[in-house]
Amino acid sequence: MKEDELLESIVRVLETQKALIVIDDIWRKGDWDRIKPVFLLKKGLKVLLTSRNEEVALHVDEQCVPIKPECLTSEESWDLFQRIAFPVKDRAEFKIEEGMKEIGMEMIQHCGGLPLALKVLGGLLRKKYTL
Repeated sequence: MKEDELLESIVRVLETQKALIVIDDIWRKGDWDRIKPVFLLKKGLKVLLTSRNEEVALHVDEQCVPIKPECLTSEESWDLFQRIAFPVKDRAEFKIEEGMKEIGMEMIQHCGGLPLALKVLGGLLRKKYTL
């Protein structure tokens, strides 16, 4: 569907039903501006928006109360990453090469302690056993 056709379809559905709409991970104010006409003045409609950018949330609703999830520490991040990237039953016998650990530690820093980012990264590297 083209964008305008999709928006029209959503409006038709929302006119007949109550709904909770979850919009996940909007990065730019302009992205919200493109879709907000669909959600204006609809009774029985609630919108839950997530964004890593607090400015986006405040742009959508100046009265909103941003909720910031607690991020994992470096140690917790490494533990989660290892469990996903290097799945083994007996950790006592499992050793990670020092070079792999260094690169892994660098990579998890970019995840900023966000569990989903760590899980995705670990999943991508799950079958990569060599440096």
